[in-house]
Amino acid sequence: GGGRNYIANDPSKIPQIFLRETRTVARLGIVPGKFFPQELSANPMVRDLRRVAPLYGYIATTPKPAAEIVLASTRLDPVLAAWQYGLGRSVAWTSDAAGLWTKDWLRVPNANRFWANLASWVLPAAGTNQLFISGSSSQGQGHISVTMPPSVGANPGVTAHILTPGLQTTTIQLEPSSPGQFGGSFQEGAQGAYFVTVEARGAGHAEAGQIGMDVPYSPEYRSTGLNLSFLRSLAAAGGGSIITHPQDAWKGNLQPVLAEYDVTLWLLLLAVLLLPVDVGVRRLVVSRRELAAILEALPFRRTAYSDREAINPVVGALRRRRSQRDSFAPEAIAEARAFAVPPRISPSNNRRMDGRISPSGSSTPSVRSSDVSAATVQGHENADEESVASKLLAAKRNKG
Repeated sequence: GGGRNYIANDPSKIPQIFLRETRTVARLGIVPGKFFPQELSANPMVRDLRRVAPLYGYIATTPKPAAEIVLASTRLDPVLAAWQYGLGRSVAWTSDAAGLWTKDWLRVPNANRFWANLASWVLPAAGTNQLFISGSSSQGQGHISVTMPPSVGANPGVTAHILTPGLQTTTIQLEPSSPGQFGGSFQEGAQGAYFVTVEARGAGHAEAGQIGMDVPYSPEYRSTGLNLSFLRSLAAAGGGSIITHPQDAWKGNLQPVLAEYDVTLWLLLLAVLLLPVDVGVRRLVVSRRELAAILEALPFRRTAYSDREAINPVVGALRRRRSQRDSFAPEAIAEARAFAVPPRISPSNNRRMDGRISPSGSSTPSVRSSDVSAATVQGHENADEESVASKLLAAKRNKG
């Protein structure tokens, strides 16, 4: 990187190294010492110098990337540098002109011509035969326009050399646009300063000129101020309001907006999903009994009763009643015997009820208590069954 390095074998020398480096950096940039300047460019400013005299010091500077170094020191620091900016020129002379470092330089022959050439090169040249060059920039394109003097002659060849900010050169051929006018365009790669050199060669005569073009940032970044009257009219036309505080930008006070939405894709998807259902409804025939069986087979439809009780609840109720009567206690049977009425036997019926005739010879047969109780229970069961049957018959008739 062009820096300096120090050997520090002893740690105690580190403070001295830092002190020496601080003095080196803190100096004013004056480089004393006798040296002979080296000519690096054949510029008109040094064309009259017959002999280069020594100099005894200069101020260390750094040249710009597009600067022309005419004279340099033994360290290749610029002593005389030229700069072209737009239509103007500038010159940097890093030594003095009072004789402190240039005592031998002022004694050489034609030294006065050197200072005259330096001033003449900075000032614009006189005459009306030079090219008049103008440049402009718009929409990423650079445009060059050149006005030709009559001394160039008819149908000259005009060429423009463009030096970009990246120090790359582009050459374009300018075409005639009107009598005595030539123009052309080139692509602008980046923002910055562009240097354009135009050469016009006619019948035995040639002219040249230079200009500088500045390509600024995009116009959208240009600050033009705030036009409150236009903003108010724009807000009134759209039914809006002007935001004066940053938190007002998050208020949900916008009017609802209706817009069309294409639902074709969703309708097609619904049709595809309903197609199997449509085919099943039209092709499959399911009776009520099969539908009831399917519903009963579902897990959440099952009950604690058996299948037959779920299908016929009346039969299930009769079975529960019969199971309750079969579990009667002996006390209930005795009570039923007490309230049992013996059957009447007609006198003409002299058949033996149980194969025996009463001792009195009467025609009233003897009836056992077990038969009476059984008959009583059977009579209750028959009465219950007849009442249930009558209810079923009445319900069937009501439905009919």
